[in-house]
Amino acid sequence: MNKRVQIGIAVLLLAILGTVALLRLYPPEPRFQGRTASQWFERCAESVQIYDGYDGTIQDAAAVRAVLHFREQSVACLVEALKRRKGPFAEDWNKMRSRLPPAATNVLPRLLDTREAWQRTWAAHEIVAAAPLELKIAVAKAVVPSLLAEVRNPRAQDRSYRLSFMQVLEPCQRRNENALKPPV
Repeated sequence: MNKRVQIGIAVLLLAILGTVALLRLYPPEPRFQGRTASQWFERCAESVQIYDGYDGTIQDAAAVRAVLHFREQSVACLVEALKRRKGPFAEDWNKMRSRLPPAATNVLPRLLDTREAWQRTWAAHEIVAAAPLELKIAVAKAVVPSLLAEVRNPRAQDRSYRLSFMQVLEPCQRRNENALKPPV
């Protein structure tokens, strides 16, 4: 065999070994009824009604129960939804992206528009409000510092909403801080 073929085989074997090692190090995300926590959360966010006459509640109660079934494993998707905001020029970007050939649209990410960002944030808010105390504490630990920074920033949009959500989480944060303090 010539030298190039040997190098090619060695690179291929290293790539296969690297892939197998990666799959072993990162176990698959747990599933409930065939879906991951983030997939159930997306289903919750899509079912939030924001039309006239609707109050913004999640219409898919089974999806809410499924997200709550994951307990601490659902914290990551809830925190991501509470922290993620609509990007600047999202509607323009998505319109431009939709006019590109399919090969390009598969590569370029789609940004959240105003409606989707609101649905995701509202769904996370509703789920956390219905969650058991342990899940509320875990979400509060992860999200309250960044929400507090946004509330303190006078240029941040929707500061009052973030403040009201922090009031939902605040008793959990205080209780958790008191639990961590050593007795005097």
